[in-house]
Amino acid sequence: MPKRKSSSSSSSSSPPALSDLVDQSVAIVQSRAPKNFAPRIAIILGSGMGDVAKGIKKSVFIPYSDLPGFAVSTVHGHAGNVVIGTLNGIDVACLQGRVHFYEGGPASAVMAPINTLKRLGCQVLLNTAAVGSLEEECGPGSVMVVNDHINFQGLNPLVGHNDPRFGVRFPSLQGGYDKSLRTLLHAAAKKCKLPKMTEGVYCSCLGPSFETPAEIRMFKILGASVVGMSLVAEIIAARHCGMRCSALSIVVNYASGMTDIEITHEETLHYTGAVAENVAKLTSTYVKMVDAELTKTEKALQATPKKKKSSAKKSRSKKSSSSSSTSSSASSPIERGTSLEQRISSRRNNSSSKKQRRR
Repeated sequence: MPKRKSSSSSSSSSPPALSDLVDQSVAIVQSRAPKNFAPRIAIILGSGMGDVAKGIKKSVFIPYSDLPGFAVSTVHGHAGNVVIGTLNGIDVACLQGRVHFYEGGPASAVMAPINTLKRLGCQVLLNTAAVGSLEEECGPGSVMVVNDHINFQGLNPLVGHNDPRFGVRFPSLQGGYDKSLRTLLHAAAKKCKLPKMTEGVYCSCLGPSFETPAEIRMFKILGASVVGMSLVAEIIAARHCGMRCSALSIVVNYASGMTDIEITHEETLHYTGAVAENVAKLTSTYVKMVDAELTKTEKALQATPKKKKSSAKKSRSKKSSSSSSTSSSASSPIERGTSLEQRISSRRNNSSSKKQRRR
């Protein structure tokens, strides 16, 4: 008769917890990082955009294969490295390439990389992805700022056990694409004298097959501006752990059915390569602007406690002086937190006392 497995042996075969994977990956990155490296901005580079990482100075490349919980992409154009260093004088952590759901991994595959960025100190995420355009005026070579998304992948990276140390069970995605960060992206493009960018909705599909013309017509009706096979899961994971998000869509073709041209991945790499230099300029300028905004916000927060203390003293003195006059009043306001029954009873007493005065 075969022996039953002990509880210890069965538990050892279970997959490692997200917290363990993140802790290990953070330790590896920090052990290889330059001295005093403290990134506040993270960047994800999509198909063909890996060359943007060449602009990072004092760079250290760490293969995903060295980091627990980081899946290695099988798609051409996704190098699969964490790149750390300085961009325009600002510390950044960059994911050079990503995995896609169509490669067969679990939806939670994005959780370890995103939460590693967060644990390293990143507060802001800039995501990039190659897309097909659903708008005739936004053709190949254009760059669009994402202001919302539609998730047609049928998957969500937060499905399963939720560790409250990383985020809440039901995070809100309202304002998922931060308005102030979108404003900074437009300002950075203007400063770099790049063509004016439009804003639109990113529709995410599972892939790997490209969409049908009928699907594209449906997406148009739903309000989508561009379509792709990534980006959304990382935004969800980043919002879950409290990061502010922004995203750029690099248009590499018109969506299926809008032209007679067959869509290919080679076309994707061609057009991303063509705009890579402009996106690199935009990203470098944007990072500088975001860092300045973060510094300004931190200084403002450091100054507020002093103001709060002084205002608290004033409010306490006002309350003490007013409490003596209000204590003798028969119709004193009801404090918050009292029950509904107490409020009704108090109102009845007040109304009866008013009637007696009138008599």
